[in-house]
Order: sequence, then structure tokens, then C-alpha cells
Amino acid sequence: GILDGLSLIQRKGYQKVVIHTDNLELWKIKHIPREKNQVADRIAKMATEKSTDMQ
Repeated sequence: GILDGLSLIQRKGYQKVVIHTDNLELWKIKHIPREKNQVADRIAKMATEKSTDMQ
């Protein structure tokens, strides 16, 4: 859900966002452009492709 929301606000042009959650753990999320983190980008693409294949 959070990832979908972040994708939506990015498409709408927002640059900053605050996320409130009921999770008791503290999280910090930092955006790193794909071109700066190619390994994570490749893993994310693989996970998406596997998820699509299972549906």
C-alpha cells in the first residue's frame, strides 16, 4: 500500500511526503535514483517479474 501511494504522489509531482503508520518500529526511507543503485533496481525488477508470472 505504501509503495503504491508513493508511486501515485510521484506521478502527481510531489517531492516531499510524510507517512504515518501504526507500526511500532521506526523506519527511515531515502530515495536513491535507479542509476545510483543498479543492483537494487535489478532485484526489484526480478521480484516484479516473478510476481506477475504467478498471477
